Amino acid sequence: MEFSDYHYNLIRSEHRAAGRPGPDGHIACSPGARHTKKLGCRARGKNCFSNGRLDIAIPMFTDSTTPRAATTRLFMAAIALYSLIVWPIIRADRFYIDDLGRSLSGYLGWARDGRPLANVLMESLSLGYPITDIAPIPQVLCLLLLAYVAVMIGRRFSLDGLWRAPLVALPIAANPFYLENLSYKFDSVTMTAAVVFAVAAAVAIPTRGWRLALGALALIASLCLYQAAIDIFLIFALVEAVWGMKTFEAPGRLLKRLLGRGVQAVAALAIYQKIAAVTVQGDYASSHAGMVSLAEAPAAILLNLQHYWEFVLGTINSIWGTLLLITIALGVLAAVAIAVRYLRAQWASMSVLIRAACIVAAVCLPVALVVAPWGPLLLLKAPVFAPRVMLGFGALVSASLLMLLGLLMLVGASRRWQIAVLSIPAYGLILLAVAYGNSLTLQKDYEARIAETLSDDLAEMEAASGITQYTLRGNVGRPPVLEHNIRKFALLRALVPVHLTEAWGWAGVLLKHYGVELPYVVPPYEAALTVDFCALPRIIVRRNYQIAQVGATAVVIFRRSDCARLKTK
Repeated sequence: MEFSDYHYNLIRSEHRAAGRPGPDGHIACSPGARHTKKLGCRARGKNCFSNGRLDIAIPMFTDSTTPRAATTRLFMAAIALYSLIVWPIIRADRFYIDDLGRSLSGYLGWARDGRPLANVLMESLSLGYPITDIAPIPQVLCLLLLAYVAVMIGRRFSLDGLWRAPLVALPIAANPFYLENLSYKFDSVTMTAAVVFAVAAAVAIPTRGWRLALGALALIASLCLYQAAIDIFLIFALVEAVWGMKTFEAPGRLLKRLLGRGVQAVAALAIYQKIAAVTVQGDYASSHAGMVSLAEAPAAILLNLQHYWEFVLGTINSIWGTLLLITIALGVLAAVAIAVRYLRAQWASMSVLIRAACIVAAVCLPVALVVAPWGPLLLLKAPVFAPRVMLGFGALVSASLLMLLGLLMLVGASRRWQIAVLSIPAYGLILLAVAYGNSLTLQKDYEARIAETLSDDLAEMEAASGITQYTLRGNVGRPPVLEHNIRKFALLRALVPVHLTEAWGWAGVLLKHYGVELPYVVPPYEAALTVDFCALPRIIVRRNYQIAQVGATAVVIFRRSDCARLKTK
């Protein structure tokens, strides 16, 4: 019998015992409860029955409210909440970096980055090769998958009701850095599927018997979709242990399950290394896949950890970011408080070996929570420092909320207070997501206007001056409203790319979308172009750029270039 069925049958039996219809047709409530017409029996201000075996308040189900119906309502509530995050990105409708090339050529290419299942998923979703732009289907699927993450977390940690589970899981969906992942029209669903497999391996699949291997298999699938998602697994493996302390699981069982999670992670990484050795190709993927040696590991871990946290602290430096950092700090303190409470209660029944293991685990817990968001990335010689790999940060905020919620439940805080606490960081995250979606729209429209005009100017020069190629200097910058948004949300500078940028291949691909067929020359420049660009006479002058000519090469000099001041014709 599944837990949900057991849960439902247990509550129905308690419902019958607590209140049966009397001769007048009303329910006679048990002692200590009072009757209300709408809700039936009401005890201690909560619409629930007490269950000594579960350290939670369980909602009262009626014959017409099954666990499946409750799960469906939770799922729909999560969809409604997470739509505030995903919809602004869908509405922006911007080709995001790699999308520019895939929309034109339909190539896959993820297997070369060690993500073979991403190829399989997107080719299947597109009904074969080449893939095509089918947005917003991938991002809508992301919304559904993220809502299911909330369902899994709600089931595992018994977060009944509509809003607690979606609010706890919201930092995973609205992770400030994960907004970049959601922006890819093609790749977003593969990375979100990796998140789902990572969460499922940690919270939905037990470590008993053959399911230990099943969890490792789910983790391998996550790695083959997007490697950075393993950090989410590591964080929720720690949270699972803390929650076990909250519910007073036996110390031996607690340590055994934590060991099982470690075995799953090590086995999955070992198997994935074999897969990566066969699939990883190309300079970019190979340059970021190298692992440090054992002797170099301590110094590399500390250095990479410092760089990741410096990136985080440097980009979430406003009020909303402070709220996230406070949430993390309170969550870590809540985890320590739960661990201390557990050790005090279980101390007498523990063996000496178990005591030592529990003390070491409790002392290492805060450090583990700080390190886990970056996981195996810390062991790389040249890790990628970009928002899209920081999935673990959102999981850390989610885990902190869960541990803080657990402490609130232990001290008897009402559900309204619990939801109020969970809503504070949620509001800041949703605010950023909406501002980000609007900023994407601003940058897309801004670059589109410039690219359209530049396309016409290059075509005119090709016909009049015989140019055969072009190059760029500087970048087009950002529109004024977006610059204002960045002053409020510094992370937008990293999240909103400027495609029309010197020496970036995607600039040439963007201009292909506007009909430019001339070859785009990127550094190192040919000898004829090693000149003082700022001193060149201008052939065409526009508000946002000017064009000079060197031989058969058009030199587009944007307003934001290394020229102190753009010259006029």
